[in-house]
Amino acid sequence: MKIIREKQLACAKEMKVGDVIVVRFDTYGQYRSFSVQLSGYNARFGREKNQFIHAACDLNGFQYCLVAISGEEYAREKSDSGFRNNWKKNVPVGWKNA
Repeated sequence: MKIIREKQLACAKEMKVGDVIVVRFDTYGQYRSFSVQLSGYNARFGREKNQFIHAACDLNGFQYCLVAISGEEYAREKSDSGFRNNWKKNVPVGWKNA
């Protein structure tokens, strides 16, 4: 699992479907700002790139575990409630302590 401490949004934008990375921040402000930027990225480029990025949060560590999924998986999440959290299977156990 790759851990990113600099240029976190740029690294998130370079993710490919199936990639899993952890991004860390020094302050709560940076951590919160990233969440807003990632939401904007998904809204603006998700359909265009046919890829969306989910984030598992760790507020105490100012970090996120990012999982890139395909547009098809994203569409299925919206239509099939049983599939909605399927992306979380890709989040490694113990990622918060990595």
